[in-house]
Amino acid sequence: MTGNYHLPDDVREEITALSATGGYDSSRLIELLADAAQLYNRGRFKEALSLSRKVLNELPGSVSARELTGLCCYASGKWREAVTYLQWVVDTTGDPTQIPTLMDACRAQGDYGRVESFYRKLQQSSPPADVMAEGRIVFAEFLATQGMVADGIRLLEEAGARKKIRNPQRRHFRQWYVLGDLYEKAGNIVSARRMFELVVAHDDGETDARDRLSFIGRNDRNRKVVNSRLRQ
Repeated sequence: MTGNYHLPDDVREEITALSATGGYDSSRLIELLADAAQLYNRGRFKEALSLSRKVLNELPGSVSARELTGLCCYASGKWREAVTYLQWVVDTTGDPTQIPTLMDACRAQGDYGRVESFYRKLQQSSPPADVMAEGRIVFAEFLATQGMVADGIRLLEEAGARKKIRNPQRRHFRQWYVLGDLYEKAGNIVSARRMFELVVAHDDGETDARDRLSFIGRNDRNRKVVNSRLRQ
């Protein structure tokens, strides 16, 4: 396919420079990678992976092709491959952007030690606020899956995730949503409802927070009804 997607200038420059070194047709490889990125953005991960791998086979030193390949693997549930590709990107560039994705891929594999290791690495790298927030979200969810719901809640609360923000960005309502989910798991329905209400007010329907509000506490109410009937 040949779409209208244009790669960022720095990516085009990277592909051009590497192509010149290897004697490859840079225009063709740029087009392939652009098509792969467009397919990825449309959720067609298998097709995107096929194209990004073609670029990577010819330009194994391409950070952009390796990063996109890793993201395609992650989106396709190919956790081990995703970790291999994305860790190379992080180690090579020092850019922490993909560390939260690495954490989640390791969690999916049951490699819990590396989830914690990557989180510590993220903390030490002074990442942008959005990246740190995403890593915090992944780690809080990881703690909850290990039976440490209270620790996950504490992590988000201590980072200020409970606070109402006048002009929230996406990272804020993502943290609200996860905090609401953890509150509900902990049985704190009032706080869970408050978090989901904040999300509904700002997420433009991106999440299922409205549905969560409709059902929140329902299982608890059902249990009370059953228990009441049993006592009769």
